[in-house]
Amino acid sequence: MLTSLLTEEWFVQSFSNLNYLNYLAQNQYLEDERFMSYLRYLYNYWSQPENVRYIIWPNCLHVLKLLLNSSTFKYEILKREVADIIMNGMIENWHKSKSVEMVGKTKGASNSNGSTSIENYTENNNETETVNGPATNPNTTTDIDMASKEDSASQSAINNS
Repeated sequence: MLTSLLTEEWFVQSFSNLNYLNYLAQNQYLEDERFMSYLRYLYNYWSQPENVRYIIWPNCLHVLKLLLNSSTFKYEILKREVADIIMNGMIENWHKSKSVEMVGKTKGASNSNGSTSIENYTENNNETETVNGPATNPNTTTDIDMASKEDSASQSAINNS
């Protein structure tokens, strides 16, 4: 049982790697309804408060939410350049949050914003944010839900591709 949970956790967190997601899209895994049902189960299980605390890369939950709710995102992630733009934005925002954290520590306080470069993707494409499934709790708040807005340069690059 523990091994299967660790495997699931590893697999869920692999969705923070947009190059891997691009691979899955290009090989048509995202078109398989059984695979998408499994992703829905994973999202619903790992976004629960008692489980989300084990997630190291919270971007993965946001990516899963986009995959499950945004047909636009599923189509766009097929393009290698879109995956690269989003991945670079995620890395850039991670560096920014680490810089803020380091500045906060030198002043005696820690501060990290945890923003992602895909935070507003669904808002700008008028896609729904709700994941339908038996384990979904609409009152659950994850680190992703509390993340700050992405920088406008990354977003405009996505919108122009």
